[in-house]
Amino acid sequence: MDNKEQKKDIFFLKGYAKSGTNWACNLLNLHPDISCNGEFHLEGLFNVYRDSLNSEWGLMKKDPKILRQEWVRFITRIVRRYGDEDKLMCGDRTPGPISDCFLPNKRYITITRDGRDCCVSWFYHVMRRGIAQRPQMIKNQKLYQADPTYFETRKNELLNVESLVRGVAKRWSQVIQSDIISKQRADQGKMNCKIHMISYEDLHKNTEEQRNRMYTFLGLDPSKANPLDNITTAGFKETNVKSHYRKGATGDWKNYFTEEQLGWFMEEAEEGLEILGLK
Repeated sequence: MDNKEQKKDIFFLKGYAKSGTNWACNLLNLHPDISCNGEFHLEGLFNVYRDSLNSEWGLMKKDPKILRQEWVRFITRIVRRYGDEDKLMCGDRTPGPISDCFLPNKRYITITRDGRDCCVSWFYHVMRRGIAQRPQMIKNQKLYQADPTYFETRKNELLNVESLVRGVAKRWSQVIQSDIISKQRADQGKMNCKIHMISYEDLHKNTEEQRNRMYTFLGLDPSKANPLDNITTAGFKETNVKSHYRKGATGDWKNYFTEEQLGWFMEEAEEGLEILGLK
């Protein structure tokens, strides 16, 4: 086995949904030694794995070493087989906290974004995908489908579903808190992995610097990466409300939240906002 083959491994790109995992993934794929092609949603498998380890009468609980070793090989093989096995690093970019799919001795890149921007982006995502379930959100979805620009001309009507605003805020805060704890434990040597945290806002301010740090974190030479293109340059020239790449802005939440809606969000996300210095 040559030196290049020995370096082959997998990594995980994490973060709350609509925090920029897709953008970070596209940036990573500009490097010729990286393949990060999609969302594996391995959390279900990890739940089964944990249940097997914790089974009261299971033989694997008495001697978990073998299962742990085989589990690492199994997940590594899956990510590499569905990716590009010829690349040095293959990644999974499923949104969520690091704790959803912790694998020892692996590298994790986690991206944070102001939860209020995530909330606006999530509302558009739900309408665009046609996956609304709450009655008021179904009504909004129909308005969007009839006229995709409806909420751009009536921005303060976008976030009028209190339960969904609160739900997004609460889950966003939980993910932020969980990943911060994971990072602290990893830095203290209490969690056997490496974690690199970036923010969507910093990625906007200096895309080149931040993407080079990601390549270096993965043990790769930044100078090999291809230049930025139209889907990896920060922001977009025009807003496209029908696209996954809708706007790519920072701080745009201020144009959508009413004072009441902001109150709903702040009540549920106070801890996460405080951790990131966004209050």
